Amino acid sequence: MYRFYRAYALLLIPFYATCLIISERSIMKFDENETLRLNIGGVSIEGYFYLMSMLLLAVYLFELFRSKTIRPNG
Repeated sequence: MYRFYRAYALLLIPFYATCLIISERSIMKFDENETLRLNIGGVSIEGYFYLMSMLLLAVYLFELFRSKTIRPNG
């Protein structure tokens, strides 16, 4: 699980940069009626959970497949 927290902290930097560029240039627009209207640093709270869920799934699958491929003979 420590891999998830380290990767999440590291990925927040490019996540902020990407979200700010997208919102500045109006590439994506969200309907305010469909969101929770909670913004942290210009990024809606749903974005953090989206990043967290995608990363958690990737780390979980990585750990699962790694544990199945590395088995001691015995």
